[in-house]
Amino acid sequence: MKHLLLLLSLLCLPCLAAPKADSNLASAQNTVKTYQQLRDSCAKAQGQARQDCLSRLASSSDDYRAATALLASTASLNRTRRR
Repeated sequence: MKHLLLLLSLLCLPCLAAPKADSNLASAQNTVKTYQQLRDSCAKAQGQARQDCLSRLASSSDDYRAATALLASTASLNRTRRR
């Protein structure tokens, strides 16, 4: 009986993790979109406004890299599961 309960609880873990994973993916997608919009804005800016924009862009690059890595690993995992 203990083994059956353990097995059932392990099978339900992905069900519990799915909403958080979806939330993480949505957050990563939003981070990438925001970064890309900021990058486009910086390309159009001039003078001090451009320097300020590039500074904000640089400060958000770590979040952007983490978000793209998460999205890439998720895409890779999804491709592996389809095979």
